[in-house]
Amino acid sequence: MAFDKEEKINENAAVLNEKIIYDGLEMKVIAVYNNSVAAEFLEFPVKGREADFPYSRTAVNHKNYKRTHEILEETN
Repeated sequence: MAFDKEEKINENAAVLNEKIIYDGLEMKVIAVYNNSVAAEFLEFPVKGREADFPYSRTAVNHKNYKRTHEILEETN
């Protein structure tokens, strides 16, 4: 059975290009998985928290972010 990109993996999951809030920081969802999303910070580096977030992207469990339901434009 082929993977359907339009099929929602998890009912509570954010969708591609959605802005989410994680630990008070705004992020953009770049991939959605069963238990988590891969997201990139909208402002990087995270000032004052560089040690906590040394990379511009991270995985976030669905239970640990807040959805905004705001879809951001794709950037290349």
